[in-house]
Amino acid sequence: MEIEKIAEEIFEKIKILYEENSQEKDVVEIFLSTEKMELTDSKIGGMPYIPMRQENPITKDGKNLKFLAQINFSQIKNLKDFPTEGILQFWILDNSLLGLDFNDLKNQTIQNNFRVIYYNEIEKNSQSYNLEKLENFEIKQPYKLKFVLKKEKENFDYEMLDSLFEKIYDELNLTNDKEELNDEVIRCFEDSFPEATCFTKCGGFPFFTQEDPRKYNKELQKYDTLLFQIDGADESKISFGDGAVMNFFINREKLKNKDFSDILYNWDCY
Repeated sequence: MEIEKIAEEIFEKIKILYEENSQEKDVVEIFLSTEKMELTDSKIGGMPYIPMRQENPITKDGKNLKFLAQINFSQIKNLKDFPTEGILQFWILDNSLLGLDFNDLKNQTIQNNFRVIYYNEIEKNSQSYNLEKLENFEIKQPYKLKFVLKKEKENFDYEMLDSLFEKIYDELNLTNDKEELNDEVIRCFEDSFPEATCFTKCGGFPFFTQEDPRKYNKELQKYDTLLFQIDGADESKISFGDGAVMNFFINREKLKNKDFSDILYNWDCY
């Protein structure tokens, strides 16, 4: 039998396994709107909600962090385990690496060069804020965030493809050249499935341009829930890095308890 035909049959089995075994999660897809926004609205850029007597977050050496985004959870409906009220804010150091230290993964969980702040109750009165705009994270204009709840299926990527190929190859006791056959299966995959797409969201499955920093680090695997992801590939609205994506992760139990003191922060680009 021609190797192309065998590869097609294997790929059909792979697709069945993917449909039967892949996970599905609730996700809130986030759209950027130019509608007029209030101080307490969900937003990227613009003026943050600052309660009275609250100081600007700073690093240990006194550098000001800059406002990135805020989510008003009363504007998100029915996302399991996420708060239903209060405002969650994201602040980052405005340097070339946006507050990240890629040489030390532990720093990605220490809220010094970034900060995630949760206000459980929203006060009627707030104070004025001398806004310092981000320079290394370019936002064309402040955007109000609009939310759509939907289901998201686990990404069918090359890693999953390789795992399922190995499983079926062994089950069928094939004697064909494994590497050559795998190349043909990859061709079938690329002809049938579009590349995974990235979008701004809460929950769901994260997208990485490089590799998941949690993959080989057991200490980081406790951050099992995508709290917030920002897609920076649309340069007409948001631009940082080179087609970059930014992720904030949290442990699911801490999310349930509204404890945002322990966060994994990451971004990568092509």
